[in-house]
Amino acid sequence: MMGLMGCPLRRLALLLIFSLTLLLPSFSQGEGVKGKVTSVLRDTIKLDIGSDEGIQLGDIGKVFYLIQVGDKEKPIFIAKVTITQVQEKVATARIKEKTGEVKVGFLVEVEAKGGHLWVQTEPVGATVFINGRSVGISPYEEGGASPGSYRIRIIKEGHEAWEEEVTVKLGKKVEVLAQLKKTADGTSAVVWRESVTGIEFVWLHAGCFEMGSPSNEKGRFQDEGPIHEVCLDGFWIGKHEVTNRQYRKFRAEHDSKSYQGHSLNGDDQPVVNISWEDAKAFAEWLTKQYGGRNVFRLPREGEWEFACRGGTKTSRYWGDDSQEACKHENVADQTAKRLWSHFIVHNCDDSHTVTTTVGKFPPNPFGLHDMLGNVMEWCEDAYNQDAYSKPQQKNPLYTEDGPFRVSRGGSWYYEPSNGRCAYRHSDFRATDRTPGQGFRLVMQP
Repeated sequence: MMGLMGCPLRRLALLLIFSLTLLLPSFSQGEGVKGKVTSVLRDTIKLDIGSDEGIQLGDIGKVFYLIQVGDKEKPIFIAKVTITQVQEKVATARIKEKTGEVKVGFLVEVEAKGGHLWVQTEPVGATVFINGRSVGISPYEEGGASPGSYRIRIIKEGHEAWEEEVTVKLGKKVEVLAQLKKTADGTSAVVWRESVTGIEFVWLHAGCFEMGSPSNEKGRFQDEGPIHEVCLDGFWIGKHEVTNRQYRKFRAEHDSKSYQGHSLNGDDQPVVNISWEDAKAFAEWLTKQYGGRNVFRLPREGEWEFACRGGTKTSRYWGDDSQEACKHENVADQTAKRLWSHFIVHNCDDSHTVTTTVGKFPPNPFGLHDMLGNVMEWCEDAYNQDAYSKPQQKNPLYTEDGPFRVSRGGSWYYEPSNGRCAYRHSDFRATDRTPGQGFRLVMQP
């Protein structure tokens, strides 16, 4: 019995197929919209795909048929066509080039243009972010968008941030209309509330500032200098310190405990007795709740000080007088002194003994609460007393190995010199937990 290649007729058939494959350009199926030819009238054909699949006037397509080569199907180019009419379910095309006769049932693939994304806001003039990148001001249009999911975030001063995920398809126009709500407290801050724990974040625009303190600042420590310029990309930072209620979404059993009979464990008090490692774990957990689309972390030192200053250059965002602190923050005060005589306190009275509800005191110029009171806050950086002698200018982060982590801000527990925007607390290891230590989060744009 002759083998396959030994049969003259079969050998001739295979040669014809391979010759056809070589002589006629094959059409590589890609990201186009696929359908079939439903009718042919001279140089006009009808297709079973239309505007619902993203087909538009002027789109270019190719007609092909499949031949079997071994155990695979090979697409063979027959004609090039241009779309001339479009309805929802059907389209008409004119044949421009062909290498053979087009027949009903042949396959067609139309190279639909990229999707069209249109973003409108009320009011207009908002900043539009797509997948974390600032792309322009509303109203905003983007033609030729690749198919896929897009995370749209919109911010405007004095309004809550708006966010939605949309899907763009080939040739389809996606219209996004964002109705922006004014912030409840009437400030100019841009606020976004995440839905898992309810933490509110304030958008801080990119900017540069003078980091550190001058040599004549009262209460200054040597590690706060020299003053140096730091420039930051825009970022989101917690409007308040993370509360017990919010932290217990992560660890339901957490107990912030009490201090000599005074509770630190109320739902809306800032979470305390939290180590740097605990705070990092919370940020990583929250990031996972969003599938990595939103990334949360601790503030870097530069970000924290920039946020604390709120555009000011004084030692505290309200000025240089520490005795004015009780109007602005929950600090170690005369109330605490009456209970614990060894405390070093401000010469004022805010009427709170230990931590109090976050946001109870007025915000700083950036719309942030408790930056210099209630509790000190963990930062991302490792502590080094000489970090400022070799500063990084752009988005600095000090990561050198060492046991200590930076804390920032004042608290109900610590002396007035700590309640300055430039103060760098250096005594806590990554595993330490204290009743005066909490944290707030940053979210990357």
